[in-house]
Amino acid sequence: MLVQNWTLAVVCCILFLSRHGVEAAANVYGTSDSLLSRDLLFDRREPPPLPQHIPLVARQFDFAPSSSLSSVLIQPTSTRAGSATGTASSSSILATATDTGTFTLPKPFDSSLGNNFTSTTCPDFFTTFLSDQTLTSCLPLSLLLQTSNGFFTASRSLLKLTQILDASCSVDFPTCSNLMASLATQIQQPDKCGPDLKTENPLALTALRGFTAYQPLYKAGCLADSSASTSGGGSNYCYANAATDSENPESSYIYYLPLGVSLPGGSRPACSTCLKDTMAIFAKAVSSTQVLKDNYVGASQQVKMLCGPNFVESSVQPTSAASGGSEVRWSLMMGVMAVLGVLMA
Repeated sequence: MLVQNWTLAVVCCILFLSRHGVEAAANVYGTSDSLLSRDLLFDRREPPPLPQHIPLVARQFDFAPSSSLSSVLIQPTSTRAGSATGTASSSSILATATDTGTFTLPKPFDSSLGNNFTSTTCPDFFTTFLSDQTLTSCLPLSLLLQTSNGFFTASRSLLKLTQILDASCSVDFPTCSNLMASLATQIQQPDKCGPDLKTENPLALTALRGFTAYQPLYKAGCLADSSASTSGGGSNYCYANAATDSENPESSYIYYLPLGVSLPGGSRPACSTCLKDTMAIFAKAVSSTQVLKDNYVGASQQVKMLCGPNFVESSVQPTSAASGGSEVRWSLMMGVMAVLGVLMA
């Protein structure tokens, strides 16, 4: 009985405290009916602007433009083609990299010759012909390709390479051709570089091959690229476009054939009109230089495998000396056969 009374008293206390707690909370926070509005509320303010209508604000940098970026100019283009007004809108502002300024035309053997010579007369011969203003003005591509650091550096720029070819192709070709032929004869003399050529001195051999390869490389280097006028890009010269072609870097290898450098196996030059015309120039010149003849046949076979059997001429015409030698050998063979026929009879 005592336990029941105690339980009843506890329940009564809980009910009392709960009732007064709810009333106290209502006094502080309000009733639920007072917190909820009985009407729908509408936001009648203007909507925020759309993102495309928000004006762009240029970012303010904390540093000044670097002087190393002076070659990149942000400049508006002039009047668009077909435009009658001459005003340029913001859409015509382009970032263009300019390649301006003059540069010195390259010279052959522009680095130190060293002292690796067999004779004392060979370096004197180099000094003499390198100081010849006529040779300098000829700007021979056949010598620049392998011996000029300035030409190698300038070849990284299509503009500069085109300017070099402009100068090289505008010379007096007969005068330069006669000079190269004369130098090719002189360098082989015993009192010039004859002893060094016998020991296969690299500098002497490179100079001799550069002299003898002047004519074919002049014609190949000055060959016009017919595709440049139609595409509207690149240079007007086949060699300039081949030397700066990042997609087909092996296209320029073909120009080293007259210099005694064979086409590397597996090379894949672009099968273009320039390649076909260049190989045709070399095919006609094989009779004048043995170095080109030794490399042309192998290169033509590689090009045929890549570009088709009728792309280039693979057969070369023998020189007059070689033809005469063949006739002599044929006569000797016929004579030997006649003698054998008499003995056997």
